Amino acid sequence: MSANKRGFAALFILLSAVGLSGCLWSAGNERPMSMTVRDGGYVFHWCGEPTGSFQYLEINYATFTPGREDFVALRAKGDFKFQPADEFSLSNPPAGLEVEYDSAIPVENAKMLIFVDTGDSEDELNGISAIFRTEGAAKLDGRWLYPSGTVHDTPCEMRGAQ
Repeated sequence: MSANKRGFAALFILLSAVGLSGCLWSAGNERPMSMTVRDGGYVFHWCGEPTGSFQYLEINYATFTPGREDFVALRAKGDFKFQPADEFSLSNPPAGLEVEYDSAIPVENAKMLIFVDTGDSEDELNGISAIFRTEGAAKLDGRWLYPSGTVHDTPCEMRGAQ
């Protein structure tokens, strides 16, 4: 078999496997979730389809003044799902959760990463995971930041969001 035929055969097998499995490549942090600042706190908005059940929610953040420091903002256990247009915050987590630990995320104009993770337990954060990179809370007041870094005026304006 010639090199060209082997190359086409390999490409055909790869495309067939992707097509049959229903898998598509996408950005690792592209999630149908957005975040804003409202009433002095961060608010998260689910823009996707209804999810299955999760038993654990953890929200962490990292600041960069002057070096990086990581902090836990929320740890909560229970049984919860995300429904289209659900909003939650540290002071108002998704229904069905019992908060084990919470500490406010500082609303300041500094570079920050905010991590939202779900899963079966603290050791199995195997559900939805999103990372928000912000240069400062003032830029978000009333505007919605997506994990991709895009900012919009409404919470579900991104492609594929509902």
